Amino acid sequence: MQTLENAIWIRLNMIATYRARNGSLPQTLAEAGDESGLLDYTVVGQNYTLCGSVGQEPVCFNSAVESERDWTARELGNDMTRRIGG
Repeated sequence: MQTLENAIWIRLNMIATYRARNGSLPQTLAEAGDESGLLDYTVVGQNYTLCGSVGQEPVCFNSAVESERDWTARELGNDMTRRIGG
């Protein structure tokens, strides 16, 4: 089963790919290719938030506060090294 952090990481990459191809953020996750409804996605200007929760524990990414890379290092840590073959 996919952890919430992994689900967010996958969507961060989908959003980054969409932004690179289109020059702007998708207005919905479906535009970026995710129709799962698993996460809440909100665009505010040039920034966005991506949030989900497991029980009472919310996990969020806010692009106005930190980079995707910093969030990944904090939330996934060593798991990212395994993921990219390090």
